[in-house]
Amino acid sequence: MPVTNITFDHNRLTLSIGSTATLVAMVSPKETSDKTMVWSSSDESIVQINSATGLMEAVKEGAAIITCTTKQSDLKALCDVVVLPILNILFVGNSFTYDAVRWLPGLLRGAGVKNVNMVLMYRSGSLIKEHVSDYESDIGYTCYRAVPGAPGWVSTTGYSIKDVIDERKWNVVSIQEHTENAEAWGLTPQRQGVI
Repeated sequence: MPVTNITFDHNRLTLSIGSTATLVAMVSPKETSDKTMVWSSSDESIVQINSATGLMEAVKEGAAIITCTTKQSDLKALCDVVVLPILNILFVGNSFTYDAVRWLPGLLRGAGVKNVNMVLMYRSGSLIKEHVSDYESDIGYTCYRAVPGAPGWVSTTGYSIKDVIDERKWNVVSIQEHTENAEAWGLTPQRQGVI
């Protein structure tokens, strides 16, 4: 029995760089003898797809159209795929910073946001001027990481603020002063060079 229709479980997908997804194609009628699908991407530099299985991998920011055909017909199903860039956020602070962002990875995951990479450089009771003076030291710091889509933070040690800043381009950097410090802190050209 020939294929009369092909549909996807999604007409549009949003992925983040490095993520994978599989489209499910359905053919009608169900009694079709050969349900072999052939998959293709309009731009393999943005979204690569396994031509036999439909497994997609988001390679870089942009948009591509995924096409699925059957071997026995010219019918097609199309899905628009948008690949979002990764948003890199660095938090530098103390226990108040940790308290403020503790649940953020799980909240983002629950909301379906999968393109945010976060790092928290934590040291208890530290003032901004101490973070600046100890910029290249890992002493006392805990580095918490939450990769895109992670349910929570993973802690590591052995990293300085400089190590983390040098890892990548940061889209957002949040530095929290110790709450008991009355010293005003402004972003001077000297301090801007640190960030």
